[in-house]
Amino acid sequence: MRKDTHYIPILKGRLGEYNALKRMKSDVASSYTPLLELIPTGESLSEQGDPDPAGIRLSIQKAIVRLDSYWPVSEDLIVDAHLIPEVPDLYPIAEIVRHFGLLGNQVIPAVRPSDSDESLGALASTLRTITQNSVCIRLSDEDLDDSDMPIEAGLLRVLSKLDVTPETVDLVLDFGPLRDEQAASFAARIARLIIGELPHQASWRSITLAGGGFPAALDTVAPRVLTDLPRWEVTMWTTVRDRMKDKGRLPSFGDYAIAYPVQPNGVGFAPAPQIRYTTAESWLVLKGKKTERRSSAQFFDICGIIAGYAGFTRELSWGDQEIASKAEWANVDPVPPSAKPGNAMMWRAIGTSHHISFVIDQLARPGGL
Repeated sequence: MRKDTHYIPILKGRLGEYNALKRMKSDVASSYTPLLELIPTGESLSEQGDPDPAGIRLSIQKAIVRLDSYWPVSEDLIVDAHLIPEVPDLYPIAEIVRHFGLLGNQVIPAVRPSDSDESLGALASTLRTITQNSVCIRLSDEDLDDSDMPIEAGLLRVLSKLDVTPETVDLVLDFGPLRDEQAASFAARIARLIIGELPHQASWRSITLAGGGFPAALDTVAPRVLTDLPRWEVTMWTTVRDRMKDKGRLPSFGDYAIAYPVQPNGVGFAPAPQIRYTTAESWLVLKGKKTERRSSAQFFDICGIIAGYAGFTRELSWGDQEIASKAEWANVDPVPPSAKPGNAMMWRAIGTSHHISFVIDQLARPGGL
């Protein structure tokens, strides 16, 4: 069984997040287990919008290459491949788990009660082949609404189909986007009911309550203004913790780090230089202007402001060290060629690195987050 302070951040499988994970300090490896949502390539669907087997295989191979490159083989990692389409006899999560299992490296598959018999069957066959029984059951959206299938029935179905026991299962209750205090309070109320009625409540390897309060866009954040955005997932989790104290098993904490929980559709665009810096109850967000003469060099100025913040944790993570280093060039004009402000991918990596390290540190303190 994992410790109650064990942290599961839910991360998108993008280069920014991969780079943050690669640079995490080894001494915190046992304190967290990332749940990585793999992102399909554009070729996964045909021109008609149907799943394309060749494109799906390309997405699987790309995911394997990135995991090989960025994740230390000695540490736990939960992989969710639900965004990659399935076709008969080609189930992405089974293929990925098989690849790493045959190498002796454990990748924990994320499954849902709504998964098909065929998908669960393919995964069960793979798990038997590699003699692995660790699984993550992720409840979200329709899974948390038991009008179609009671939650208990869905959980027991997955345990039976995969031939696993709760002792080897990380259970994640994922409430997705939490847009305001009302949404966080409502989710906390539902979460308490669900946790109180879980089958085998004391036996699960871990029970994690997760959600994400980061907004879908930063349109309301004015350029060059240090802005506080509330972390509603912390509100949800602490409410459940405080109300359930001495009334059953307390859930561990999970979140979506510094990203909006839902993967956006369409073509991405290059944002203005920005930082998303996590504090105990909020994110400090500071962004530049896309039309500013200093362009990406604005990130040096942004880092200078964050480094001067009273709660700046200079040595906490690789991300903090990057902020401190880049702050040395704040308001320097012209910036020498040797000074590199980075790009959107690196800005996301820096913020994610700080966030994960900060949450781990907070959970390790008396009283939790």
